[in-house]
Amino acid sequence: MTRQVALHSMRIDPDEIVQVGPLRVTSVARTVIDLARSVPFEQAVVVGDHALHSGKTTRDELLAELARAEGRPGNPAARRVVAFLDGRSESVGESRSRVALRAAHFPDPTLQARITTATGKIVARVDFLFPEFGVIGEFDGLVKYRGSLVGDRPPEDVVIAEKAREDALRALGWLVVRWTWRDLNSPHNWLAHLTRAAEIGRRTDQSGGWHVRTDPPYSSQRL
Repeated sequence: MTRQVALHSMRIDPDEIVQVGPLRVTSVARTVIDLARSVPFEQAVVVGDHALHSGKTTRDELLAELARAEGRPGNPAARRVVAFLDGRSESVGESRSRVALRAAHFPDPTLQARITTATGKIVARVDFLFPEFGVIGEFDGLVKYRGSLVGDRPPEDVVIAEKAREDALRALGWLVVRWTWRDLNSPHNWLAHLTRAAEIGRRTDQSGGWHVRTDPPYSSQRL
């Protein structure tokens, strides 16, 4: 071990090795579990959420690797990570947001819920939904506003469309709270805003003309 390299030695079974180009590497499931045993919770969740979301592994495969890792250092931490993973997280920012929400003792939000009107018209798909509070949370990574990613649409049109979408949600009675990358590095303020929105939502009639459609968490199915 040096200041630049930390060496970890652990048995690797043949079926845990895959070929990537000229390199022989550990499988995605084995890699996720090894990281979950050895790196901080947030970092492990980011990797694991992406592995599930991208279809590189499944929850069943992760559970099988956990069983193999029984008795190895860090296995209890890895179990906590796997229990928390959700492939519906679509970005690093959303995964980090989930970790911050859990640390702040918020109830687990519904991910990627579709908000519809009473007639079934889809209004929006939202990052985080707290139906018990009538609150929507949106992680704004700002990617959607970059000129290289919006095609022929001027960025200002994207901003206007996003505002119209949010106005439509508020018109249905939802409270919307947004946060950005900078907020994730210092989450106190946006979590405080979310707390205030939840308090307002508790005092508000939530029987508006909207409905929610949700997808189940990814488990043994690949995307």
